[in-house]
Amino acid sequence: MSAYSLDDERKIRVGRLVADWTKSGLLSEEQRDKILPELQVELRRTNLFLRLVLFIFAMLIIQSALGILAITIAVSGQTAGAVLCAIGAVGAFWLAGFLVNRFRLYRFGIEEAAAVAAIGLMGAAAALGWSEIAHGIENTIFAAGLVAAAAVAVAVFARFGYLYAAIAAMACAAALPFLFGDSEIVHRVTAIAILALIAATAWTQRTKYGDDYPGDTYGLIEAAAWIGIYALINLLSFGKIDRSEWFYWVTYAGIWIVPLLALWVSIRSRQRMLLDVSVLMLLATLMSNKAYLGTPRYAWDPIVFGLLLMGSAIAIKRWLASGENGERHGFTAARILASDKAKVGVFGMASLAHPAATAQPGSAPADPMGGGRSGGAGAGGSF
Repeated sequence: MSAYSLDDERKIRVGRLVADWTKSGLLSEEQRDKILPELQVELRRTNLFLRLVLFIFAMLIIQSALGILAITIAVSGQTAGAVLCAIGAVGAFWLAGFLVNRFRLYRFGIEEAAAVAAIGLMGAAAALGWSEIAHGIENTIFAAGLVAAAAVAVAVFARFGYLYAAIAAMACAAALPFLFGDSEIVHRVTAIAILALIAATAWTQRTKYGDDYPGDTYGLIEAAAWIGIYALINLLSFGKIDRSEWFYWVTYAGIWIVPLLALWVSIRSRQRMLLDVSVLMLLATLMSNKAYLGTPRYAWDPIVFGLLLMGSAIAIKRWLASGENGERHGFTAARILASDKAKVGVFGMASLAHPAATAQPGSAPADPMGGGRSGGAGAGGSF
């Protein structure tokens, strides 16, 4: 059961939209002042900076308190450490719930630190406890920690709605296949299957709720799963690169198919976050293309890349603007919301992320001095 009511969650999100609409000129200040009283919630919130500060200090306090307790009761051995971590995880999870219920904190930093501490402590407890049973088999020890951390992360997400907890659980689940066996192909395919299942589950939930909460949150989880799938397919992100293997060329096809498939899904479902993610994946594919094919890079590659981006943007904008009322199928090139300015800035800087041109063998200019051969710094040269 969630610690926050569905009504409060939706009011908070609508309040953010109202602020954005007012800044964008879609609502007047008078209209905003009439709407905001109906969106008031009895929850304590703070700004992002103070939230981060409170999170860091609360995390330090929790760790210090647990360390002092371990020293006081003279904890020794992995079994005792596992028990202490498990108790600490349960206590931290209870503390997070207590802070929310008693003081009505919402994304305040303190309760988030307790919830995150519960995830880490339970993972450590499982790893330490399993190490006594597994007799030093590291893969299973790490697996036990990941499974426990993922389970608590799911519980934290269900209880408090923290998006990063759901993403952490997803990352733990995708990391599990890499702990067993030696086949990188099996590792990646299994992890991709796990993320695809998560993306499909999130898609069904998002379809069920639409753009309202919690549909928007499931949409973000779906987008994160797509990013994970792309990162696993793109061998340039991490992993061994061997162009002689068939799997290498399968992944090359995949780095084109996955962004295009995500783009098609986002357009059909009109999901803005997945649309942004699919565009970013396409940009990453364009930047990876030459490295994948092993073709030489040139100093003018970033120029061509930038021209391609500008040309594509102009063509899409003109196509959308040529539709009736300047839109096609619900999409428009007009910048309606003020919050879109930051996203446009990010896309505008995309060309700067293009891999720098590297000098080819033999392309270095000859030393005009020849190195010298008359002694001093030029010893060993040609003159």
